[in-house]
Amino acid sequence: RLIGLDTVVPGEPGGHLCAARLRWLDARLTEARARPTVLFLHHPPFHTGMTLMDRMGLREPEGLARVVASHPQVRHVLAGHLHRPILTAFAGTLASTCPSTGHQVALDLPPNTGLSVVMEPPAVTLLYYDEQADTLVHHLSYVGERPRHVLHDGQAWRLHTETPPGFR
Repeated sequence: RLIGLDTVVPGEPGGHLCAARLRWLDARLTEARARPTVLFLHHPPFHTGMTLMDRMGLREPEGLARVVASHPQVRHVLAGHLHRPILTAFAGTLASTCPSTGHQVALDLPPNTGLSVVMEPPAVTLLYYDEQADTLVHHLSYVGERPRHVLHDGQAWRLHTETPPGFR
């Protein structure tokens, strides 16, 4: 089950979940306590150590943490905003941010308080739910064409290179 939450505050770089949205989320999660659920929001509900970006995160994340902690079916809280892959624990589950398909925000930890971007490879987050094992797996996948070096073709070990069409 996928649930998206609007954390945007018009005219502000940071986000917020008001009491009405938190009540709505709690009601939706209560309706399906047995269904594994992933929550999506733009602003991460945790501090990353990136000073300026943390100031633009989710304001008052304790409300979301209370709701998530009371619903063990929430398997993951996935956010954007930071243009970096980051993973942490949050309210009894996992939380992460997604990388960007464009630039990434530079990993500048204290004492640095500025903000810069770097042209790291574009990437996306992919989630795979294995229903039989009841496991949610988090993948980081780089975007773009690169030669693939095949080691095993499904039947035998043999090394060969496949070049995507249009790749030079």
